Amino acid sequence: MLKKILENVASGEDTVSLFLNMGQSPSVIYWSLKDFLRDPDLLLAREVAEKYKVSSQYLFDRISDVIERIDRFRETNPYAVLNLTYQADAASIQDSWKRMLKKWHPDRHGDRDEYLTMTQKINDAYMILKSLDTRRAYDKQYAPFLMIVKDIEARRRPSRLGRKRIPFLRWRYLVLAILIVLAGLFVWKVR
Repeated sequence: MLKKILENVASGEDTVSLFLNMGQSPSVIYWSLKDFLRDPDLLLAREVAEKYKVSSQYLFDRISDVIERIDRFRETNPYAVLNLTYQADAASIQDSWKRMLKKWHPDRHGDRDEYLTMTQKINDAYMILKSLDTRRAYDKQYAPFLMIVKDIEARRRPSRLGRKRIPFLRWRYLVLAILIVLAGLFVWKVR
């Protein structure tokens, strides 16, 4: 799967649409790419880069760019800022806005920059979500990012993508075998 993703990136396909057109969950693609950036398979990257006559740095730059854009969107997404679900109604939006403002308002904490910045983010998020028209326009404009982020937030990160794990039951047998050997050594030493 990773090779197919890298080939699509190398061929110049729009990286955001890549998340939606691979036939895989966007969260699986997101975590695969994050893991690839963290621990790159350089042979695979070189192979794909040579096949499409691009540099492997080009692949890394495009992947880094899309991951950064998604992460930035996750932080500034008005739904996330106000701790709302994507199906929140007007009353929930207003309640959350008031609750968040009480928590982060600079008057309660002094005029420190972090509180001023967060208060601005909260107000900006509320301005987008309070009106049904602006909310629809926002959802339409950022539909691909919203779909990706919704899937990432709905699914937990797959543990060890592509790596086989030893089932829990086998670990029990291994521990039991070690205990039996240790008990046998103890009994043999005592005699």
